[in-house]
Formats: sequence, C-alpha cells, structure tokens
Amino acid sequence: MSFIMKGRFIYLAHPRTASMATEKALSMVCPGGITTKAHHAQLHEIPHDDESIFTTIRDPLDVLVSWWEVNIQWHKPQSDGGPTGSDGSFLDFINQYEHTYLTIDGELFFHLQAAKYNYLRYEYLQEGFDIAMEALRLPTITIPKLNITKNKDKDYMSMYGDKELEAMWNRFPSAMELYYNGDKHA
Repeated sequence: MSFIMKGRFIYLAHPRTASMATEKALSMVCPGGITTKAHHAQLHEIPHDDESIFTTIRDPLDVLVSWWEVNIQWHKPQSDGGPTGSDGSFLDFINQYEHTYLTIDGELFFHLQAAKYNYLRYEYLQEGFDIAMEALRLPTITIPKLNITKNKDKDYMSMYGDKELEAMWNRFPSAMELYYNGDKHA
C-alpha cells in the first residue's frame, strides 16, 4: 500500500523494497495519514494535488531474488509440479515471471516516472528516510524491521552471476540503468 499525507506527500510503495516498514514509520510520524486500499497503487489511482511524491528502489536483482524466495512454486521445474515451462532456476524466474505487484507494462520500478526520480535507496533507507523527513519538516524515527524474508540463509548476491545479470539487462533495462548507472558489469 502507498501512504498519503494529504497536502504534504505521497509515498508510492514498491514490492520488496521495505515499503511496509517505511509506511509503518510514516504512520508513526504522520498519524493523520492514510494508506491506499490497493496493495501497490499507481499514482493515477490515488487522489492527489501538489503533494511531494517519493518512493524506494533496491538492487533490481535483489528485488527479484527476494520475490523468487517468496514464490516457492518457482523453485521446482515443471516436471516436479512447478509452473509451465519452468526449470526451477532463478534465471528462468527472471525470464518468465509476471505479476502486477512486481511489474507494470514491463517496468520493474513502475513508480519512478511519477516520483520524478525522487527515491530512497533500500541500502541506505534510514539515511534517505531521515533526509526526506527533514525536507518535509517532519520528525525522524527509526524505521522498524518488518516483512523480512523468512529463513533467508544466503546472501542474495550468491544467487546470481553473469547470466542473471545479462537477463536482467535484457528484461528490465531502465531499472538496471538507474541502479547501476549504465555499468553492465556491476
């Protein structure tokens, strides 16, 4: 869900970017704010005027690994009951997976155009949140730890290599360009 403080700001939520924790912090800072009914509402679905708009981004590969981790049916090949055409690999997930919470019109960070690239980086979320709250002249608080992937036993970077990186550049070039500043070897 996205968080709205009418007349002040709108926080547009992206899946797997600590948006639930950020919204919780915003609700503590702005008890008069509301969350949207739609889980990951787009800006055109939210009544708004001239509010400041911001969102959160995360390494696109980490977003997909996190999403893959919670979609365990994709961990099996089709022959073992997995999705049609799946071989059970993360690479296959990158190439095939579709979900409106994850992508809209083939875009991974679908709120960025509305947010005009006004975003917080997941890796520096608390610092970015503090800067955003100061700019909005609101108090800063510690963002709670919520909705963390259960039983995470691997570093996400261990889940991908050159093939996965290439697949991400092919499928989500604008997200990769934004996050990696055009460096295809990052």
